[in-house]
Amino acid sequence: MNKKTVIQQIKTGNNDALFIIHERFRDEFISFARKRYGCGIQYAKDVYIDALLDLRNNILTGRLQKLNSSLKTYLFAIARNKITNERFRSKHFYYCNEFEESNSLYQSDGNEANENETKYRMIISMLQNLPGNCYKILKMFYFDKLSLENIASALNYSTVISLSTQKYKCHQKLKALLKSLNNDEIFIENEYKAN
Repeated sequence: MNKKTVIQQIKTGNNDALFIIHERFRDEFISFARKRYGCGIQYAKDVYIDALLDLRNNILTGRLQKLNSSLKTYLFAIARNKITNERFRSKHFYYCNEFEESNSLYQSDGNEANENETKYRMIISMLQNLPGNCYKILKMFYFDKLSLENIASALNYSTVISLSTQKYKCHQKLKALLKSLNNDEIFIENEYKAN
């Protein structure tokens, strides 16, 4: 079944096409996710299903009308982005969210509040030192909670895929900066672990 046929069938409500795609690429994606990200089997299956549903929704809402890549590449990109976004949020921004959302919980323990505030300020400082649009992209996505579509429009990216690629590169730059400053220990205790 070619990608044009798949898009047409999903547009008409034929979920058989989704089932065929699910069966065709599922095992390969699970293997890829386990090797590349160290994911558990169930987590990889869940991400794959979510990616299939996103593919379906993108077709039904008109966001995806024509594929410029293979169906497998598009589907794996959605799934890969879901994994990296979840890991990035869980690992690197745990303390930012904790500090913002539960600052009042730390009022009784001044040491813990100061430690979390220091970590929060350190993350903001590192983000601001990233080159190019990285600070804007990561801030808009993780702090302002904007969708990739809204960020792409605001920052004049030609496609969401190009923005997603840039966001990944920015994430890698932030990771490298953390390692170079030996601040990885900030995040170790809350590192994302897939079952």
